[in-house]
Amino acid sequence: MAQTITTVVDYDPFAELPISRHIIKMFTARVGIQPDSKVLDVGAGTGASALEILEYLNTDDGCEGHVTLLEPEAKLLDVARSRLPMDVVDCTQGFAQDLAKMNFAEDSFDYAIWSNGIHYVEDADVVDEVLRSIRRATKTKFAAWSTFMSDAYVGRTARFAGLWVLTAYRNLGLDPKTQRVKSESLQTRGAADWRAAFERAGFHDVVTHLETFELGPEAYQAIARFGDYVENAMPPIPDRPDITLGIRSQALVDAAEQVYDRLGVKTLPRNWLYMEAAP
Repeated sequence: MAQTITTVVDYDPFAELPISRHIIKMFTARVGIQPDSKVLDVGAGTGASALEILEYLNTDDGCEGHVTLLEPEAKLLDVARSRLPMDVVDCTQGFAQDLAKMNFAEDSFDYAIWSNGIHYVEDADVVDEVLRSIRRATKTKFAAWSTFMSDAYVGRTARFAGLWVLTAYRNLGLDPKTQRVKSESLQTRGAADWRAAFERAGFHDVVTHLETFELGPEAYQAIARFGDYVENAMPPIPDRPDITLGIRSQALVDAAEQVYDRLGVKTLPRNWLYMEAAP
């Protein structure tokens, strides 16, 4: 096994993968953002989705429009500031759950997007509140996409998911039968559940679409750098405080390619759910 790490490297490894950039590019194109628009980028991270949004605000006369990034992690916003033009972008630190308390007027934004993050809002009542806040602040369209939902697994990907965590436990010298801690899935809602949530929040013309992408092991190795994902997939082991979050992360990183090899595949299919609606 590779040398263990002591910290988890947030979201950059996944956001910078070619497949991730392709997914963001494809879904952002579907939104139909027009020049001279104001756009809210919820859960903006390091600005990967904002970079794509700006492509649709650029004209021969320069960038016409504005993007507001909403992101709870200050260090991710610092990266976004370093890569984005601050004359047409501003950064607001906060969670989507904070939108109701923010001073955004009704129809403040022409468009709102939420790239690969909407699944983090778990409680149904909070989901409804967040979606109502986004609807109030948005004039034309809201779009969101995520792979952490109940319709994500296709074909042999379900087999991979079980083997991945099992192999990580064994890589750490643990007995999965006696020492494995029950994990909590982020994939609790499916397309029908999200459609119902959008409609409860008052959106109309709701569209949901499943899009399948082929992922190599590097995608799962990058996902294994998400601290919150590791906490859900491999929670702390009560009698082994020495097996830190970073060590569990590295075990998942190492296990990904091992399981791909065991399955004899180069890629595995996985669904993303794309959703859009009018306020």
